[in-house]
Amino acid sequence: MFRSIELGRILKDFDRIEDEVETVYLLGLEGDSPDPNWSVARKILDALIKTFQPNPVLTHVELLLMPRDKGDEVHFSTYLGHSADWGSGFKNSRDFYLGHNSHSWRAIPIQARKISENLRRVCAESISTPYSLTRYAFSVPPLRSFAGLLPDDTRSPAHCAGLSARLLSESSRDVDLPKPPPWYSPSTLFIEMSRPQRMRKINQHSADIRHTASIVETEEIAGAIETLLRGSDVAVQTMSAAVSKKAIQEMSESVASQRSSKRDAVRERILEKQLARALLRFVELNK
Repeated sequence: MFRSIELGRILKDFDRIEDEVETVYLLGLEGDSPDPNWSVARKILDALIKTFQPNPVLTHVELLLMPRDKGDEVHFSTYLGHSADWGSGFKNSRDFYLGHNSHSWRAIPIQARKISENLRRVCAESISTPYSLTRYAFSVPPLRSFAGLLPDDTRSPAHCAGLSARLLSESSRDVDLPKPPPWYSPSTLFIEMSRPQRMRKINQHSADIRHTASIVETEEIAGAIETLLRGSDVAVQTMSAAVSKKAIQEMSESVASQRSSKRDAVRERILEKQLARALLRFVELNK
């Protein structure tokens, strides 16, 4: 009897640990043609980022946290000419995510224990982190060999990738970046966080907690995915948050499954762009 009680306690503890695993997202903006309205400095920066990065060439990355309640902040980053802040601190966010950049976003899931709560905390502590243009030089060869010598405390200057890497490292040991945060560029951080071994862990966790879904539930999720991708704005806004999140979780698992199995850059790009579109329509249209 005592052995049964002990086994029950162990299983309960295991379930509790599993429940603590949360998902956040890294958004990446593909390098398209520069906006003719950009300043000369921004056009030069855009060209340099595209020239010295591996594929996929991304000009920006940022963190997206799923909202727990209506009104929760979801985006956190820093942009050229702006200190770090939540998405509400930047103007015209809907146009930035769903306007001219709408088909250029990619997204990958990141899972770790209690990462959402911790990430919200470290993001709040990092508001007003100065944007640093010069740190891009230390995220590409040969200067990235010296990236570990740069100050990387809370609110130390950073660009979008260095800041995102710092926040992920500070929010969970499970992230375990092999390089110091200033080492990463938008592309190399995206590549690191989407490595097959990281995606396999997401697949394994999903398999451990997945319950057999009924035909009705499966059809409901499929319909929700279709609405998030191609439905009207009103249709997205009238969906329940719970169903939307289930659809996004399903799409996240598809991205992880593709990244952890056969190497197919075209398929990866399609699934990641679909996940980004679903995420951004869900969070932006329900603000």
